[in-house]
Amino acid sequence: MRYLSLFIPVVEGGYTVVIPDFPEIVTEGSTLNEAMDMAEDILSETIEDYIQEGRSLPIQSSLEAVTLIAQKEIQRKGVDQTRQPLIQLVSVITQGQQKELAYA
Repeated sequence: MRYLSLFIPVVEGGYTVVIPDFPEIVTEGSTLNEAMDMAEDILSETIEDYIQEGRSLPIQSSLEAVTLIAQKEIQRKGVDQTRQPLIQLVSVITQGQQKELAYA
């Protein structure tokens, strides 16, 4: 599973991460690598929750849609405007996919 994620630089240092297709997801990391690890973890957990609850996964947003969100986010208070937000594709493997790979 892959979803575009937005890594927003914050004034205090580090990054806040949002995944627009999952509005309930907000995480952060003090470095870009830590923020990416946190994004992978929370996305994996959220997708597993959706699956367990029988909820449909959101349709993946386009790069253009996430870029518009990024442009709005850089206007918010607390954003480090000397660094550009990063849009990154975050990929996770769900438990179901792990089982399928194990049997392949």
